[in-house]
Amino acid sequence: MSRKKIELYNFDKYQPHLPDPTVDRIEGNADEMVLSADGFEHSASDGVPGSMTINANGGVWIDTGPGVTCDVSSRAVVTTDTTSSGHYTILQYTKSVFRTAQIRAVVQSGADYILNNIDIIHNDTVVTMRADTPLSAPSNTSVTPTFTAQVAGESIKLNISGVQNNTVVSCSIRYTL
Repeated sequence: MSRKKIELYNFDKYQPHLPDPTVDRIEGNADEMVLSADGFEHSASDGVPGSMTINANGGVWIDTGPGVTCDVSSRAVVTTDTTSSGHYTILQYTKSVFRTAQIRAVVQSGADYILNNIDIIHNDTVVTMRADTPLSAPSNTSVTPTFTAQVAGESIKLNISGVQNNTVVSCSIRYTL
């Protein structure tokens, strides 16, 4: 069975035609995906990033709505030594777009690796964070990263402290509306 892969880069400029509706997946690089039977419908979510709207024959609308998640990854290299004071922002996102974040952070300091699972939730003015017990290799590492979250204007910031200059923090993040 042959599979078809369709990549949509600029929907306003190129209109895809599907002669055979057997499609394995559709890929693109937009904030939102709208699939429409006749091409005249607008977003059911009003353009919320990470959402998907499906319209069939102008009558059935499906919006992924409040269950929308957005999975991304990030990498930050700490440029200041925070072992004795201060912190470094490793992640920042707009608070009006996402209500929660589940973060899997891997901290690499030299040959030491530390895995942290971090949950963040906010109500626009107060942010609450929970970090699970870290897992490290080697198990007797002396690196003890500490994470804090804060509301900063229109953003939520995740900060790290307790690490040296050139520490690398790689994150797998799942945001939820």
